[in-house]
Amino acid sequence: MEVYYFLAAVVFLAGALFLQGLRRIESDPPHKGILTFLQRRVRTNPSDPHSETRYVNEGWHWFFLYPYISGFIPVNVERKTMEVRLTTRTPDRAEIEITVSLTFQPIPERLIEYQNSGGEKGVKDNIKGELEERLREWAEGLYEGPMSWREVYHSKLEAASILIKRIAGNGLPGIPDAVQEIPTYILMLYFSKPRPEYHEWKMAENVRPWAKNDWKSVQDILSQLTAVELQRVEDAVKERKVQITAIRDGTGSIPIIDLG
Repeated sequence: MEVYYFLAAVVFLAGALFLQGLRRIESDPPHKGILTFLQRRVRTNPSDPHSETRYVNEGWHWFFLYPYISGFIPVNVERKTMEVRLTTRTPDRAEIEITVSLTFQPIPERLIEYQNSGGEKGVKDNIKGELEERLREWAEGLYEGPMSWREVYHSKLEAASILIKRIAGNGLPGIPDAVQEIPTYILMLYFSKPRPEYHEWKMAENVRPWAKNDWKSVQDILSQLTAVELQRVEDAVKERKVQITAIRDGTGSIPIIDLG
């Protein structure tokens, strides 16, 4: 009889232990869980603070002595949309309002960075601050951006280029150092097919010096490159334009590792 009591106690304890550690990660809205051990978040390489996050997907999971030995921190990983509105002035002192809409989503392998950045609110605040600062520099500056309110509408490619570069940083295809003195949006215009022709009134004021005399200022710099270097520049510019276009259309993405 004592054996039966013992077995029943073992079964009861095993069942209690199993039920105590059984946890569900929500799927609506979608969540992932950052794995924890002794209540510390776990990376794939614990000795490397920059290694990827160990996480578990939605659904049922079992954690030994949850949450004291093993467990998880739930993180909402659905897509988030945000809108930034900025009222500023162009150099001709005309007041303009610029609206930027974007969508972001946490990277599963970087959930610790996402959480360290303040989660959804922290990431939104960070991106909003970066966008507002760069938009104001671009719109009010004398050496880039639109010189009048009329040029704002025709500067979408330039605006997208500088904003994506500011947010994504090194996540974009790199432009070779040999042509860094040429603004990226000028290179994108130069390598466009067909290449825009110079026009005093139809072309933005900051573009005209580069486009004048059949883009001579650009050609003078590119002529110093070897054929291999020139091809490398053209390929990088085309790749950058494709990625920027995809992001504008909502079909592309760029990982921002620091924010997760």
